[in-house]
Amino acid sequence: MINTNLKTKIKGEIKQIVDIKNTATAYSSGLVKVFTTSAMIALMEKTCIESVSDYLDKKESTVGINPHYSCDFLCVDTSRLTMQLYKCITMS
Repeated sequence: MINTNLKTKIKGEIKQIVDIKNTATAYSSGLVKVFTTSAMIALMEKTCIESVSDYLDKKESTVGINPHYSCDFLCVDTSRLTMQLYKCITMS
């Protein structure tokens, strides 16, 4: 059954400080201390679930199935990162 409480255009935002724990060197996915793509995708998913959680029943959750992103900047240690959810799509 599809949750009819979810609508498109639900917005959300999470801010995170980039530190050594979420850099490419810490994830062993690169040699540079930049915010890793793995951490960025996890932050995107966290933003999504927290943005729609008020619309979900207790036994419901969300699943990221096709993330699209564009990262035109580098975040180094102690950079501030804001992830904004600007599109929420429900599937039937």
